[in-house]
Amino acid sequence: MTDALARELQRVAEVDVLLVALDFDGVLAPLVDEPGASRMLPEARAALVALAALPRTRVALVSGRGLDDLRAVGEAATGWLLAGSHGEEFDVGDGPVPAPVDEAVRADLIARLEHAVAGLAGIRIERKPHGAAVHSRSADASAAERAQAAAVAAIDDLPGLKRRFGRDVLEVSLSTATKADAIEALRREAGASAVVFAGDDVTDEDALAALHPLDLGVKVGDAETVARHRVADPDAFARLLADLAGRRAATVNSTGVDVSGGPSTAR
Repeated sequence: MTDALARELQRVAEVDVLLVALDFDGVLAPLVDEPGASRMLPEARAALVALAALPRTRVALVSGRGLDDLRAVGEAATGWLLAGSHGEEFDVGDGPVPAPVDEAVRADLIARLEHAVAGLAGIRIERKPHGAAVHSRSADASAAERAQAAAVAAIDDLPGLKRRFGRDVLEVSLSTATKADAIEALRREAGASAVVFAGDDVTDEDALAALHPLDLGVKVGDAETVARHRVADPDAFARLLADLAGRRAATVNSTGVDVSGGPSTAR
């Protein structure tokens, strides 16, 4: 960790109400070939549990995954906020709040994508509540390139779609919501003075670019980014989270607030 990043961690640790809102895959959990097998690193989870137990501190998971999928792989603890489908679905403690979707259009989109990539080895279509994703992590470079080109051509005449090209994935959504929208909604829900957000992929750049001056954005990995700070991988980010949890605990404890493990009072 750089000295500059350490100073920023201390700064955000001292704000009144802190929201730690993080992408899941590639940040809290290493990337895997089978998305359903993804799980958070134990050190990262321990740090988030510790943060969520502190006063005026909220924890959120923000993902392109559908809300049900995110809940399953994220194994969120009680009190954590969830934003799925790039901010189209939320669970902020009162149960899931899905946005409406035209199921006929969604079915047509999925059928077109499945037909477009049929027969290409290593290509998988993931059905999502508001669209679909074409995964190519298990394919060779040639098949991945052909799959993306075929998928784009197959849906080119469908209006109102948002296409996101990420690492080994093309996401197609019927919604125009972005993770920047998700962060702003969670900021309002938490009443946050500052937000810590971290992401690893192209789809996280919207949120990183829209952070407020008092926020802290961190890029995980070596991809191009607008973030001013980065760490190498999820293991390094788990260590950063543990550091932040320690700094935040020391800060709220120094103010005389009980940090014995009760839930955050910020709602």
